[in-house]
Amino acid sequence: MLSQVVELLLRSLGRVLLCVSLSERNATTLNFAVELDLRHGSVQDLEHPLDKAIEAEEFLRNDHDVMRKKHELSSERLRSEILDLKAELLQSSEGLFA
Repeated sequence: MLSQVVELLLRSLGRVLLCVSLSERNATTLNFAVELDLRHGSVQDLEHPLDKAIEAEEFLRNDHDVMRKKHELSSERLRSEILDLKAELLQSSEGLFA
């Protein structure tokens, strides 16, 4: 008789422990879900500034490329003008000494 009572109590205790374990797991799962939602929101909050920064960087890179090409063309034009002026000076100096 006593062993039956002990066995019944052990079964009941097992059920209680199982319920507690399931309840703890559900609470942990809920906590993870809330944490995941918070982190997902944080990621979304960071995506917008990141997209704007990437867009600004692309604009600046394009602007830099345009300015670099303009600089190269101006430098080339000025070198050509310098060579023309040197040639002109050389011709005029040859005329003075001839």
